[in-house]
Formats: sequence, C-alpha cells, structure tokens
Amino acid sequence: PSALITSEVKYGNGFHLSPMSQISPFTTIGKFVVINRSVSIGHHNTIEDFVTINPGVNIAGCCWIKENTIIGMGTTILDKVTIGKNTIIGAGSVVTREIPDNVIAYGSPAKIIRENK
Repeated sequence: PSALITSEVKYGNGFHLSPMSQISPFTTIGKFVVINRSVSIGHHNTIEDFVTINPGVNIAGCCWIKENTIIGMGTTILDKVTIGKNTIIGAGSVVTREIPDNVIAYGSPAKIIRENK
C-alpha cells in the first residue's frame, strides 16, 4: 500500500504521511505534522504546525486546521471549517462548523465539551 500526494502540495520539515492516505492539490501542511493511515484530505486546505490527524479522518475542501491540534480517529470535517489551535476533536466526530482555540469538542455534530488547558 502507498500514499498519494499531488505535486501541488506544500509541506514542512518533519512531515509524516502514512500508507493508504491521500492529499489533494493546493493543500499546505506545516512542520512536524503527522497524518496517519487511511486519511483523505481535500483540496485547498491549510494544516498548521504540530497537528496530528489520526487514522480514517476525512477532511473536505477549504478547511483550516490551526497549530497543535489533534483530530481523533474516524472524524469527518466538512467544507470551509476552521479548527482553532490547541484543540482536540474526539474520535468519530462530524465537524460542521468552526471550533475555537483551546477547547475539546466531539460528537455528531461536534460540540464544545470543555476548555483545553
């Protein structure tokens, strides 16, 4: 198995891409980002530094995931959603709208559960 990354993707130092993942064109990935297996990332996304995306995550187009964020296994992030820095999204969530900085959110649709200190 292999991963698919188009030539139009820009990525920083320390970037890790696991097998069976795909990244669509015009996505920008920061430094020390980990993208685990079977992740699908759509077009025109921005993923900042120190983000971890766990297995089975689907990210639609035009999303912005800010630094030091963790996206739980099997999460779906819909088009044009911004996820704030230092945020944790729980496994199996469906993110339909913006999630602010420094929170923990999960569910379908994802809701803010508490502050992430």
